[in-house]
Amino acid sequence: MSGELNQVKWVGVRPVYPTENIQIQMGAFETTVGGVTRVQVNKSVIVNNTTTIIHTVTAAKVFYMVAVALCANPGVGKLSSISVRNAADVTQYTLLHLESSALQGRESSLPIFMPIAVPALYDIVLVCTNTDAHGFISGWEQAA
Repeated sequence: MSGELNQVKWVGVRPVYPTENIQIQMGAFETTVGGVTRVQVNKSVIVNNTTTIIHTVTAAKVFYMVAVALCANPGVGKLSSISVRNAADVTQYTLLHLESSALQGRESSLPIFMPIAVPALYDIVLVCTNTDAHGFISGWEQAA
């Protein structure tokens, strides 16, 4: 189906979510697909031995996460993770979890081909028991 620009006309296997007209750029960006306005979200944080919220999903919206990355400095038994917490700050699931060694830091990225829907008011958090960790998320928010 080479050269087909309108994915609505696809024949055969279709994506389970609409991918038409989703541009990626840093900073705030809005686009409308099928009458639904999407606001792009690209955020990162650097933390030192603490838990930090990378993003809180806006009320009455759903955040569709499409990528996550995590890197951590060296340190014996030092842990870093990116998790999703509900509105009561209870961890629902962990996306990436790294343990550093004495001489080597760790890094990992996770492209998510079937976007993960994170409900309104949930937090995506970076937890770090290390001297330094850097977390990144990418996706979009749209009305629930």
